[in-house]
Amino acid sequence: MVEYAERAMRGWNSGEVRDIHEDMMEITLQIVGKTLFNAELTRDAKEVGETMEVLLKLAADFANPF
Repeated sequence: MVEYAERAMRGWNSGEVRDIHEDMMEITLQIVGKTLFNAELTRDAKEVGETMEVLLKLAADFANPF
């Protein structure tokens, strides 16, 4: 986990404004991908996250159609 956080932070610049939610989601997806599937999602984390959001919305809509 620390390795993923440190890797992300190396790309951040002092004084810049960041979307911490987006950053943390990307780091979390990378860790989950490595932990569960032994897959490096470093380059694909954003796309995987966007896909997961769509799938979760579809599942929620299906579970509660009204």
